[in-house]
Parts: sequence; C-alpha cells; structure tokens
Amino acid sequence: RLCSLEPCLLHVAPNTSNFTRSVDGYDLLIDDDLKPWLVEVNASPSLSASTQSDRIMKQSLIRDVYRIVCPQDSWADWKGAVHS
Repeated sequence: RLCSLEPCLLHVAPNTSNFTRSVDGYDLLIDDDLKPWLVEVNASPSLSASTQSDRIMKQSLIRDVYRIVCPQDSWADWKGAVHS
C-alpha cells in the first residue's frame, strides 16, 4: 500500500482545529525490475466504480482512509461520537 496521508499532523500543529483532508490518486507504473515510476497525481480521483473489483478496491480505500483520519482509539475523546 502507498500511504501519503500525514497521520501525525495533529502532533505537528496540535492547536489547529480546521484541518482539510483529501485523498489523492497516484498512478504508478512498475517496470521489469519492479521499480515504481510515478506517472501522475490526481487531486480528486473518482470514487465511482465501474466493475466489482473496482468497487471492492475503492470501498477498502475509503475504509482505510477513515481508519487513519478517525482511529478508533481516539473515539473516546469525542463527545457524542457514535461507534461500534
């Protein structure tokens, strides 16, 4: 997995409450030597799905982003948060 989110952002600027988060799309090519090459970065990648495997991959992406941005161990700090 390629992780580009900055989960430590609150440690860098703990007194800032207005953070904007985004999901960026990275297009990579892997050559014969298994070396990755960055082709482009999409600031607003499409999250619509055209196939079953595409839907599974994008649902996993959304779940993983949510877990990074809102880790379950931080839920106790949220007043009125609903979670399982």
